[in-house]
Amino acid sequence: MKLSSTMIVFILATSWLQTFAAVSPQNCVAGNSLGSFRILVESPGNGRGDKDLPLSSVNALRAHQKLKYIPVELAPEVKAKAKITFLLVSGAEGAGQVEVLDSHSADKSAEWVVPFDTSIIGVVFGPQGLDVKKVNSLVQKNHQLVNQLADYAEQTTQVGALVQTLTAWEQAPTGHRSLEAALSGFSSRYGVVLPKLDPNAPADQQAALLLRAVLPSLGTYDPLTTDPSVKVQQSAGLAVSVASLFFGTPVAVAAGGAVLFQNLRTLMFPNTDFRSAYAQFNVSETVTLCSKPQPARSRTRTAYLWAIRLPGAVPPTVTLSEDRQLPLGWKSVVPVSLEHPSQLKQLSRFREWQLKSDTGNASYPVSVTPSGTLPATLDLDLSQGFLPPGSYRLTGRWDWDSVPIQGLIHLHRFGDLSKAQLTSASQDRLLAGRGVVPVELTGADFEFVEKLSLLKTNRRNDPAVDLWFALPLGKQVGPQSHLETEIDTQKLLPGPYQLQITQVNGQSETLPLTVHPAHPKIRNLPLRVNLGEDQQLVSLQGSDLERIEWIKAEGIEWEFLPQKILPGQAASPKRDGLLRLKQVFQKGEAIALSIKIEGINEPLQLPAGLTVAGPRPRIVAVNRSFPAESSASLRNGEIPGGFDVSFGIQAEQVESPLSLDLTCSSNGESSSLVLKPGDRRENAKLDLAGDGLLFLSMDPGLFGFSGCKLSASVVTQAAGRSDPYVLGKVIRVPRIERFRLTEESVGKSSYLGILTGRELQTIEKTGWNPHEGFPVVGIPTPVPGETTKQTLKIALPWPSPSPRAPLYVWLRGETQGRATQVKEE
Repeated sequence: MKLSSTMIVFILATSWLQTFAAVSPQNCVAGNSLGSFRILVESPGNGRGDKDLPLSSVNALRAHQKLKYIPVELAPEVKAKAKITFLLVSGAEGAGQVEVLDSHSADKSAEWVVPFDTSIIGVVFGPQGLDVKKVNSLVQKNHQLVNQLADYAEQTTQVGALVQTLTAWEQAPTGHRSLEAALSGFSSRYGVVLPKLDPNAPADQQAALLLRAVLPSLGTYDPLTTDPSVKVQQSAGLAVSVASLFFGTPVAVAAGGAVLFQNLRTLMFPNTDFRSAYAQFNVSETVTLCSKPQPARSRTRTAYLWAIRLPGAVPPTVTLSEDRQLPLGWKSVVPVSLEHPSQLKQLSRFREWQLKSDTGNASYPVSVTPSGTLPATLDLDLSQGFLPPGSYRLTGRWDWDSVPIQGLIHLHRFGDLSKAQLTSASQDRLLAGRGVVPVELTGADFEFVEKLSLLKTNRRNDPAVDLWFALPLGKQVGPQSHLETEIDTQKLLPGPYQLQITQVNGQSETLPLTVHPAHPKIRNLPLRVNLGEDQQLVSLQGSDLERIEWIKAEGIEWEFLPQKILPGQAASPKRDGLLRLKQVFQKGEAIALSIKIEGINEPLQLPAGLTVAGPRPRIVAVNRSFPAESSASLRNGEIPGGFDVSFGIQAEQVESPLSLDLTCSSNGESSSLVLKPGDRRENAKLDLAGDGLLFLSMDPGLFGFSGCKLSASVVTQAAGRSDPYVLGKVIRVPRIERFRLTEESVGKSSYLGILTGRELQTIEKTGWNPHEGFPVVGIPTPVPGETTKQTLKIALPWPSPSPRAPLYVWLRGETQGRATQVKEE
């Protein structure tokens, strides 16, 4: 077995154990205290005037250093004659030199100069004195003794550590006691796999299982034995049970102690009864030795053996896996690499850890806890004390030397997440139903962010949605002012939400965000603007158009016309605006539009949202041709319904393909008809004669209704629609084929007349002049055998103003009569 700078301390007490039982400087976990003392090491050659170190903190004992013994408390019965000395062993693997130093009074402080680099050290304590004159010659070449000392040191060190671990666990406050965690820490530090204990089993059985794991050679020991020398009280705690079993003969034998004790008695201290002991470390670097009370054998001295193993002179080579970025005010785990896995146990031998500034002389103490398992890590507690941000190098004390850990540690404050914000572009992308959209956060240092969640505001029953996120460099690799994530808006409703950002220390901040409705849809893109007009009406067609705040384009002014939407009324699918040209454009030119949408930061860009077209078509003249058979005269602007009429429409700036849009409207009612050149309909036909001349033939009565205003617009695909041109007002007039006045009297000076013709239901009154009319008598009556012909009885005064005077008719609702071409037969 390889030994690396091993120290073994032997305490041999040669008085009755009852003497030490009366002297109890410190209470032992099990058994009685054998005495308390301090052993220090001075290194005069370090040149820095550093303080003396307790032996338990020293990793290597070198030539010319000093051993210092300082008694703390001894029994009065042994003070007068007790002496102390040290046994030193050099080398490793049992090939070293053994030497016993001169003895001094144990009641007084003493010093010894170390003669050579020492790997094993023993402390010999004799209450009745010691004679070491012939010891050196007996033990210098006994290599077997060196091996036995090393083996025993390895095992007793681990047993002592196990007892201390269990003691700390039993003394911990309620609620902080975790036996599994305590034993896990011991296993990590010493590389010993401990069994899972049954908490309901007796303490001695649990203790035996633990000792078997630490001392595998104890496998045949039965904790239920009836041997009173090893029986443990059932009411004892687990720490006491382990310590008590360790004192027993079976454990000492299993640890190789019997052979070791025999050799020591034969070579160095005849007539000495060696027994097991363990050390309990107390405050002020004081060591208390504990052992089980047993009666001394006759004619022998009692010796108690305690041993510990220390790692060696060369500190482990420790390197940070990479430069680390750590948060101030928090605990962090830092991965490190070792030159060899065997150095893992040596990590815990470093002390007085410090962080030294890489740019100055400042240094700060820091709590560091090495892991006991591979891969190796260091737990840095930066939650205590003050440390400014900056770059540092971690150092630890190895004996009197400061040993640097290779690599830099960069300390940063936690980011102020209250300053975090979504970029305007990210906020604009959050549209309901859009799907997965990228989102970017800025304004803070996000390097220590651990979790990102989406919360639904005012909806407590909806769980938070954890979000994937990424940093440009990765987590904890330096300050990073950008964080990227993705939000799936496919099933999100429009409204307010919160983004919860959590850092590794558990502190969270919530960032408000809004999921917007989908953008308004404009279905008639690209819009068209015509040359030759300083101001023109442009209509948007689509949905959610009311959310558009403004439209801008270079060289163009756009003004929305007022639009009233009553409560409960659906939004209009059309929105009109006035467009003004402020610069000269070319026909066919595409103009980019910027559209500002309510709640969206950046305007929506439409690269070719507007197209420049030539001048709009224009109707410049209309010629009308009406049939002569209309019986009632037409007034200016009237078009007879029920007759075939013709229009010659002269248009300018006309490009093919084109169409003619006809509309007849009145009092909110309208009808429309679209004709292309060459179309033939039952009620209308259209022909193109060239040079923008259109011929329209139609019966307005079959298309429109009486009283509606008939207008026409020429529409071309390239330039759009002309302003409407009013063709006239459609009016249904009667066709009177015959007028006969009878001799039948219907009143004073009035006689019955009969009209024969068509559309006679339009007549309300008749008379001999346009100012005085008389109501008709009855309603029109169909002529048998002629379904479209009617007769209508009227009443007129007699005589007429003149022979064969023309008849005047009043259409329904009119106040003045119309002349007809019919006369009395």
